[in-house]
Amino acid sequence: MWMVARTELRREATAQYHLERSGLKTYLPRFKEWRTKRVQPLFPNYIFVHNTTGLWWFIRTTIGVSKLLMRGTGPDTLPAKYIDDLRAKESDGLVQLRQLELQRGQRVCIVGSALNGVHAIFDGMTGKERCRILFEMLGQQVTATVDACYVREYAGP
Repeated sequence: MWMVARTELRREATAQYHLERSGLKTYLPRFKEWRTKRVQPLFPNYIFVHNTTGLWWFIRTTIGVSKLLMRGTGPDTLPAKYIDDLRAKESDGLVQLRQLELQRGQRVCIVGSALNGVHAIFDGMTGKERCRILFEMLGQQVTATVDACYVREYAGP
């Protein structure tokens, strides 16, 4: 059974070390940030803890751990499938995130956000995983920035 522990600010590795010293198996997925090339936690301030004993209350007092995510009076659990899916996306110990491979001038579609369904032109990256797009509104070309997670290649009608 996997549980999710919230860690103290930027102390994921400390919590992982102490949890593993207690005999628990942990998983701290990491990725390489595309701009700075720094390795960072995929879920900042969270770590997954595998516990088969059923004893969980001591996890909350482990150095680096702030609390466990709870459901009622016990810890909320996470199916192993989710951890397996994350591990399947790893290469060299890092989760490989889908990178946008768009060229300037390429047609895109926005999925989600306030611009859901808008067809636009990709105009480049503005940093911190944000895309600059161009689209038409009220007869004028408008520039906007959108989180990269909302931008998809346009597949056509």
